[in-house]
Amino acid sequence: LDTGAMIGRLFTRSKPIVPATSVSAPTESYHDRLRQYSLMMEFQKLSDEIPSGMYIVPDLDNISIWHGVIFVQHGIYRRAILTFILQFPDSFPETCPIVKFSSSVFHPMIDPESGLVDLSSFNNWQPNGNVANLLIFVKSIIDSTDMWERDLPSNSEALNLWNKDVSLYQQQVDLCVMRSLDRLYLTENNSSIKFSRPQQDHQLLWRRIQKGDNIWDWIAA
Repeated sequence: LDTGAMIGRLFTRSKPIVPATSVSAPTESYHDRLRQYSLMMEFQKLSDEIPSGMYIVPDLDNISIWHGVIFVQHGIYRRAILTFILQFPDSFPETCPIVKFSSSVFHPMIDPESGLVDLSSFNNWQPNGNVANLLIFVKSIIDSTDMWERDLPSNSEALNLWNKDVSLYQQQVDLCVMRSLDRLYLTENNSSIKFSRPQQDHQLLWRRIQKGDNIWDWIAA
């Protein structure tokens, strides 16, 4: 991902700020520009700091929304491909963004209706902002069950089932995994992340990888 090119496109497509007639307009304009710059710098830093298996792309029409995807490699949600968005409030970077899954995820810390992630356990947000730490937290609640126990879960049904019958919980998770794969090529509204179906060469390569073949000989042929 060429972050420099992405940032250039965002600057180009950013809507101009029209000064209001009030005395406070210059201050508001400065705050908006400073916030926009902070968001772009945060995105640029992610190229070195983003967790493995996770990808982020800002919305090309609204810098306050970032689209993300997690290719889950570990834990009970392994093989799922989960999409989500980050929404940055006007008070960023003083205030942490919210995280909302677009994919349906059966999880104690994810609201089953809205997809909002419970960030009450995330204590690493600093006034200067660090989106990478937030993304590490989001990935950790998918990969691990260590932080699931809580008095007020976002999904009490999920937490109760996890505590009572892990095998039944796993069945619900398996459904989530299958749904995430089934919906992979259905682009969410306004999402900057789009998946295309694999071509014949991609499928041949994947089968060779699964068989353990030496793919470099095949690529060079």
